[in-house]
Amino acid sequence: MSLADDIRSDLEGLFYSSSEFGSSATVGANTVAGIFHAPGSEALGIGGTKPVFRCASARVEEYGIEQGTELVHGGVTYKVASLDPDGHGETFLTLREA
Repeated sequence: MSLADDIRSDLEGLFYSSSEFGSSATVGANTVAGIFHAPGSEALGIGGTKPVFRCASARVEEYGIEQGTELVHGGVTYKVASLDPDGHGETFLTLREA
């Protein structure tokens, strides 16, 4: 493992820790650490959310997460609507309820 991989692994464990900012989601048989965010939004009097799960890009590749993959967070099943890698080691998964 390279120094960069070691640093990424250490930061992933700290930043996505449930004792800090993170939570976990289930993808298939795998648990993925990340940050779940579902801001409320309202347009034309209609409420809604655009849930996003932010996680390490390495986990997205490792677990084969792609558009349409099911992800369970907080007992709710979502499907990945889009993947937006930030180019710095994180990917933002935009979700929709399954």
